[in-house]
Amino acid sequence: MTGQTSLRLLDYSKMTKPDITVAIPTYHRPDLLARALRSVQLQEHENWECIVFSDHCPKAGQVYEELFKEDKRIRFTENSDTKIKNVGAVGVNYALNNARSNVITYLCDDNVLLPNHLAVLCQHLAHPDIDVVETQNYIISIGPGDGGIKEILERGFYSDMEMTHEISPYADMLRLGNNIDMNILWRTFHELEEQSLPSPYNEDGYFMEDLRKKSIGWKTVDDCTAIYYARSAVNKRDEDYHNKVLALSASDIFVYPELMEEVLS
Repeated sequence: MTGQTSLRLLDYSKMTKPDITVAIPTYHRPDLLARALRSVQLQEHENWECIVFSDHCPKAGQVYEELFKEDKRIRFTENSDTKIKNVGAVGVNYALNNARSNVITYLCDDNVLLPNHLAVLCQHLAHPDIDVVETQNYIISIGPGDGGIKEILERGFYSDMEMTHEISPYADMLRLGNNIDMNILWRTFHELEEQSLPSPYNEDGYFMEDLRKKSIGWKTVDDCTAIYYARSAVNKRDEDYHNKVLALSASDIFVYPELMEEVLS
């Protein structure tokens, strides 16, 4: 199949425990998940593991089986609870509970890590007084006229960097790496609602607030290590965005052989 990864495969299963764990919750975005996973494989720091937590999305499993299964650093888990609605919070908590490393970082399936991300996090988190590291990232704003998934992919892997971008002035999950503290878990929307907290949609904000309260040292560095895609569809919680992805056929995932070759080689 055109677009197969040309990754130099090592027997990662026999390597020492990973230095860092990347948590990727995913929901009905198989083509963007492939790009996110490839950005993890392109990391300069190679001793990592990646835990993908999928919310009942067979095509995400297909992406893993056909393109990434041979990389033993990547583990794929399917959500088995049909009652769970918030796969982001649950997926991160699953990664926290199942990580083989002592350090974790987070990647949404529609964003990408720049090749220096894990190296920067590991460098600073090696300091005994630092519990949380926050890097900078580029924000790519995608409006209604900028196209959907296919248009984004057609622009290539990093070509959106040529668009107007700004360094993010606020913290978000994408930029964080932290030493694992199992007393800090990501609360779901329903848990926040039950606790009568304002803005229950801001689950990541409450998670970071908990981190700030419990951490010994929080370090913000100037390195840009990720690309964050901000889309109006996501901001408005437009379910039609997900429906369009869900409507893709199995062959549509790999419908751009020359494009996927660029992304995955």
